[in-house]
Amino acid sequence: MYTGKTNSIQIPTLEGRQGKFIILPNGYIYFATESHWDSEKKHSHDNRVGIGKIDPEHPGMMFPGKNFEKFFGKPQGDPEVDSLMEHYAASRRKEAGKLDFTLSYAPFFVLKKASELTGMLYALQRAMPKLWKEILAIAGHAVIAEESTAQSFQGWAFDNWCGLTNPLSDSTISRIYNEIGNTQGCIEVFFELYRGGYHRVFTSSHERVVAFDSTIPIAINIFRKFLSSLLF
Repeated sequence: MYTGKTNSIQIPTLEGRQGKFIILPNGYIYFATESHWDSEKKHSHDNRVGIGKIDPEHPGMMFPGKNFEKFFGKPQGDPEVDSLMEHYAASRRKEAGKLDFTLSYAPFFVLKKASELTGMLYALQRAMPKLWKEILAIAGHAVIAEESTAQSFQGWAFDNWCGLTNPLSDSTISRIYNEIGNTQGCIEVFFELYRGGYHRVFTSSHERVVAFDSTIPIAINIFRKFLSSLLF
């Protein structure tokens, strides 16, 4: 009778309709179209049929059951919600830039914050002022998705905020790599600035070596080290 798997709807009105609602103390709703008096047993009889259950948290609302549609037609819910439910039930994706399944902000926010606290972001902005946003986004893909293949960046960026208005194509990423590689000294400048900034932030009386991943000019290991310092 009552499946318990539907959204609640407004209890329908009976204007112009023959019948009555019978609501039991346990919240179940019955609908009866006929009623007659049994003179021998001295009580009335009706043809009640269960149509759902009261929504206890929302007055005037009910959860429709399997028989509801027989008497009142298909339950009318929230049109916008119903449309979205139908859309996502079919596992379809909407256009980029519009509402989608989820958009993850936290991982990139943590990466950027770690970059700021370690002095890496300032070094990157100084060494590569025109490309630092794109480089940080690519690094975010490498760290968060654990994937350095340029072809997978667009799909990942669709569901993960990475500081960019539009996802980078694989050809754009290749161009960025080439531009960095062909710019004499830009990686060395970044490394030098970052080493100095790192040692100023994390002071120590011992000699240390700050190692870098040569594939992407972002200190990915520093990000992981920063997270470890938060956890332990």
